[in-house]
Amino acid sequence: MLPTGAAASNFTATAATRVPMTDGGATVVPAGALNVATASARAIVTGNWKGIPVIGTARPTPAKPMPRGSVVRGITVMDPTKTGNSQYRFSATITHPGGARPDVVELLVEPDGNGYAVRAG
Repeated sequence: MLPTGAAASNFTATAATRVPMTDGGATVVPAGALNVATASARAIVTGNWKGIPVIGTARPTPAKPMPRGSVVRGITVMDPTKTGNSQYRFSATITHPGGARPDVVELLVEPDGNGYAVRAG
């Protein structure tokens, strides 16, 4: 399940949001960082990156959408006390119809001066 309050918008939100950690337990991250991770995971599913802030010289390439019925089922974050607060390392689990093996994608999210953005490249 997605953490409570995860949204695919409001990339500037600073309120603390509780998120499961990749290695177990939970932590808090800024809501804007979680929202960018959620939007990015959904963009991987749909192939549509429009409106998602991106940091880095590369840009996500337009991708073919995943099979119809693919869904982002969960987002976790690596422990920020180990990785630091300048970059949040999220993992998203994407499930597929018909029992296909889920994909786990890594998403690096960091402040961009206007809120939060996903790191590409």
